[in-house]
Amino acid sequence: MLVGSASSVEFSRDQNQKIMYVINEIDEQIDVVDRASGHVLDSFGRPGHQVGEFMHAHTMALDSKGNIYVGESVDGRRVQKFKVVGSR
Repeated sequence: MLVGSASSVEFSRDQNQKIMYVINEIDEQIDVVDRASGHVLDSFGRPGHQVGEFMHAHTMALDSKGNIYVGESVDGRRVQKFKVVGSR
């Protein structure tokens, strides 16, 4: 079950929007959540300044291809793009 503070939520681009992508501010990661059950299926990211790491992940968007863009504020001051690989 998802626990923590979320600053942004996006939904998968499939017709039923089965997956939620949630910025977990506590752990500085993106949780991939099954929308129906609320269970965390996967997550990515961790605190830091390197590629794939987050410092104050704040907002998120998905494009029409399902790519995830995560914007960081304060010390991060950047946007990172992630490509979703595989399907559930």
